[in-house]
Amino acid sequence: KVILLPLQPHFSASTGGSSLAYWRAHGPVEAPTTLVSEYATHPKLIRALNERIDEGLQRFDREVRGRVRILFAAHGAAKRHLTRLGDPYCCQVHATVRAVLDARTDSRQSSVAFLPTLGSGAELGERVGDAVADAADDGASALLVVPISFLSDRIDTAFDLDVTGRAIAAKEGIRHFEVTNGLNDHPLVIDALAECVVTHVEPDVLDAGLGLADTSLTPAPSHCPVCD
Repeated sequence: KVILLPLQPHFSASTGGSSLAYWRAHGPVEAPTTLVSEYATHPKLIRALNERIDEGLQRFDREVRGRVRILFAAHGAAKRHLTRLGDPYCCQVHATVRAVLDARTDSRQSSVAFLPTLGSGAELGERVGDAVADAADDGASALLVVPISFLSDRIDTAFDLDVTGRAIAAKEGIRHFEVTNGLNDHPLVIDALAECVVTHVEPDVLDAGLGLADTSLTPAPSHCPVCD
């Protein structure tokens, strides 16, 4: 058996979809193959994200901590994938955000934005830089950025968010700016991935006809702020 496990909690045609196309392009595999398409609201993923948020809040001075806003930053995606392919990425990102906020005991203002994509064409949702500027215009003085679609630290988080985003925040007058650490090898995330794999080991999840089974863990939210 072959189990494909994308190290991204949300399925997008431009991320997991491109990897899946690469896999299929290299010929059929005789072994039955199954795909973990997403784990956007896995309880242990949500707990790990909230632990990272709590750690990030501790970086702010005590007198500032109560007014910190949260900006959830997701990998960019092309809007054409949403309209032409019915890409679930947008809804899955917002499902994760909703689950994180529902699990928290504090009440903070928050928003969701997407990193710029390569190439031309309309992008999905608001860009991170624009969201930082909008938060400043709305009076925010402290901002915590939470990478929501990246399991590990990478150039998107270490540079695009923590360097470029920080520079935009300083220019816009946001004095207190932090980016949470990546989930990386957080024990809860490792457990979540293991549990996703276990659900695909059972024979009944394999599609003998297509040779590729695809089971989703996250129900589509009743309302998505971007694609509705």
